[in-house]
Amino acid sequence: MSNSNSIIIFGPTGNVGRNAAIAAGKLGAKVFLAMRDPKKTIPGLSESEEKSGGFERVQADLTDSESVKKAVKETGAKKAFFYLMHAAGDHMRGTIQALKEGGVEFVVFLSSYTVKEPLEDIPQQDIIPYGHAQVELQLLDIYGKENFVAIRPGGFATNIQMWHGDEIQKGSLKIQAPDAEFDGITAEDMGEVAGNILAKDQKDVHAVYLFGPKMLSRIEQVRIVEKALGKKFEITEIGEEEAVQQYLTKGIPAPFAEYLAGKMAEIGDSKASFAVKDWEEGVKNVERFTGHPAIGFEEWVGRNLDRFK
Repeated sequence: MSNSNSIIIFGPTGNVGRNAAIAAGKLGAKVFLAMRDPKKTIPGLSESEEKSGGFERVQADLTDSESVKKAVKETGAKKAFFYLMHAAGDHMRGTIQALKEGGVEFVVFLSSYTVKEPLEDIPQQDIIPYGHAQVELQLLDIYGKENFVAIRPGGFATNIQMWHGDEIQKGSLKIQAPDAEFDGITAEDMGEVAGNILAKDQKDVHAVYLFGPKMLSRIEQVRIVEKALGKKFEITEIGEEEAVQQYLTKGIPAPFAEYLAGKMAEIGDSKASFAVKDWEEGVKNVERFTGHPAIGFEEWVGRNLDRFK
C-alpha cells in the first residue's frame, strides 16, 4: 500500500544509510530497508530496535534495476535514499529510472564534497567527483532539480578506521601527507540530515554540503585516537608511491588507489582540501537540518572506541 511518507533506504548496513533510516523513522516515516541480502545483520541496529522502529526489509540490489523497481513497487515507497555504485556502468541511470518507474517521487543521493558546479565541467580523470557528478546529472535529467537533493559530505570520520584500523590495533601506522587537513564529518550527522530531508520533504534545497566542526590534520586525528586508547603509536610518513600500494593491499582498484594517493599529495601540499567558506557553510548546514551542532571528531572517537580495539 502506498504511503506518501514511505521511504526506501538502500544500503542500511552502511553507517550513513542506517542513520538515515533511524532519523526518518523517528520523524514518523514508514521506512523500508533495501538490502542485497535481507537476512544480513545490520551493524548498529538491533532486532528489537528494528522491530520497535517498524522497519521492514526488502530485497534489492542497486546494480540490478529490475530488483530496484520491484522493491519500490512492493513497498509503495515514495521517497528513496541511495549512494554511488561504481559497478553500474551507466552512471546509475538504469537504477534511477527504475526508482522513477517504480513510484519514487523524491530522492536523496549521497554525493561528495569534491563535486563542484558546473557538473558537466568535471574531468573524467577526477574519478571521485566525476562519478558522483554523473549520477547527479542523471537525477537532474530524470527527476528534475526540484525532486532530488544531493548531500555532499566532507572527509568521513570513519576514514581513519578504513585506512588505518589494522595499523591502529598493531600500534604502528604508515601515513601519507600527515599534515593534510580534513573535517571528520560523522555518519551520524550525514544520516540524520538525509533522513530529516526525506521525512520532512525538504524540496527547497538542491545540494547540501556537510562538514565536521573542526579541521584536523591526519596526524592530529591519529593523536586523538592514541589518547583515547591510552596508547603510543609508532608513526612513519610515507610517499605517494607507497600510499598507492597501501590502498591496493586494502582492495582498492588501481585507478582509485592512484587517484586517492595523488589527491592526498596535493592536499598535503596545501593542507586543506576545500575553501574555508565552504567548510563554514557545511558546518552550519548540519545544525540547520538536524537542530544540533555537528559532532566533533574527538567526541565521535569517544563514542566509537570499540572500532579501534
